[in-house]
Amino acid sequence: MSRLPRSLILILLPSLLGVLAAEGAAQNCTQGQRLSLHFDGAMNYVHVPNHPALNNMANFTFEFWFRANMNGPAVEAILDHGGSNPFLISLVQQRITVYLDGLQVMQVGPPIQDNIWHHFAVSGSGAQVQAYLDGAPAGQSTYVNPLNASAADLYIGAGWGGGPLYDHFLGNIKDVRIWNITRTAAQINGFRLYTLGGTEPGLVAYYRFDNFNQTVVNSCLSTGNSLNGTLGADSSVSPQDPTPDTMDFPPMFYCVNGTGQPNSAAARLEINGVGTGTAPGTFQVNAAAGSTITFNWQGPINQPIVLMTGLLNTACANLGCIGKIDLGTPPGFGDIRLFMDGTTAPGNAFFQLTGNGTASQTFTIPQMAVGLSTAAQGVVFQPAGGCPFVFTTSFKITIT
Repeated sequence: MSRLPRSLILILLPSLLGVLAAEGAAQNCTQGQRLSLHFDGAMNYVHVPNHPALNNMANFTFEFWFRANMNGPAVEAILDHGGSNPFLISLVQQRITVYLDGLQVMQVGPPIQDNIWHHFAVSGSGAQVQAYLDGAPAGQSTYVNPLNASAADLYIGAGWGGGPLYDHFLGNIKDVRIWNITRTAAQINGFRLYTLGGTEPGLVAYYRFDNFNQTVVNSCLSTGNSLNGTLGADSSVSPQDPTPDTMDFPPMFYCVNGTGQPNSAAARLEINGVGTGTAPGTFQVNAAAGSTITFNWQGPINQPIVLMTGLLNTACANLGCIGKIDLGTPPGFGDIRLFMDGTTAPGNAFFQLTGNGTASQTFTIPQMAVGLSTAAQGVVFQPAGGCPFVFTTSFKITIT
């Protein structure tokens, strides 16, 4: 099995671990369905009744995940509190545009009707507004404190003009959060990949879109059912209802019951013959110091793979469309080469699947203390057009 060029290792490693890290050790990981809401660009929207908590905000943060279809209309409303227009966030000519109290305060570039999931947040404090796109600062402006009150309701995926709804969004939306505090850059970037517990200070409304019912559950415990919404105008089924989408959602962490990850159809890993079939791990592999241990992969041809090691996470997490993982996040990650053969390498070990989609690597376990253990899992990078990467089953390797 050939190693990837060192330059490619240095490119792939920070991007992969950066996605997995995101202050991961400190975040909540809560139960939920991995799905989003799909809006048709013509009639669909979510309706939330007005509430005092949505009005007269001196400080605020609005954030959400979205994937805008590249064939969407010229103007698409994503989040709108109408009436006297305290806040409206839209795509206008493919660029995110923020309106506060009916006035446009900023437009964020570049154009992003690109069929790719993005996270957007905008926060206000005093008279300053700061926008963030995919966790990075994206623009600054000013506003008049506090925001207006409104007698109108809140709409997601469409705009309210005092009558029929307009500017319908085409694409998917997930994880809408409304705060009455100014979230910092570190908080926005650190928590955007993670679900919230619902009790965070300053949280006003939180829509994960992770249920299949007509009711859109508000997961903020302080406001609770009073800020529940509906698909479409009300609880009845109608063409106004956006569609729950179980195949298209942003790369967020979710916990699920149980431990272990079955080998996927797209990529599989066996260690010393353990891990065959599709039964979930975590598989136990015992190895004596001085013995050999062999990793065997199957997956997409000619694709890079990586061995990841770290602390075993007994509450599995889901990463986007990839599936469940059993490994903890940094700083739990170690260097698998140090554990496997006593040498050091930058981070974990990258390899390359062959033209027939297989690979094999044998390590000699160095002399080390009995009882030491690590968790290991394979990650296979997918061809263009697929998921970014696929996790294989996970193992716990213990020195005996």
